[in-house]
Amino acid sequence: MEIDTTAILSTMQANADPLAKNIPMADTATGRVDKVAQDFEAVFLSEMLQHMFEGVDFGGLSGNPESQEVYRTWLVDEYGRIMARAGGIGLAEPVRNELLHLQEISHART
Repeated sequence: MEIDTTAILSTMQANADPLAKNIPMADTATGRVDKVAQDFEAVFLSEMLQHMFEGVDFGGLSGNPESQEVYRTWLVDEYGRIMARAGGIGLAEPVRNELLHLQEISHART
């Protein structure tokens, strides 16, 4: 089974919520927490997607099976990042809230 990866990436990027892409990533504590939460969700999504793409032929980008595996890993990681930027599955928000809560507890103890 061959998959048109270019079309998938284009569709995902076109359907991404433009507001979700503009999460403040300023060098502030809250901006860093937002980035960490979004990155966590991206990694989680990538791990879930890795299993979905096992055994999928990517159209013979190279004759080398090892390079196919590297390409698949990079592609699935990018899918995870795009999905997280587009709002993901709702995992980033509770992670963000918990990180902020832990930070408040830490500051209260000092």
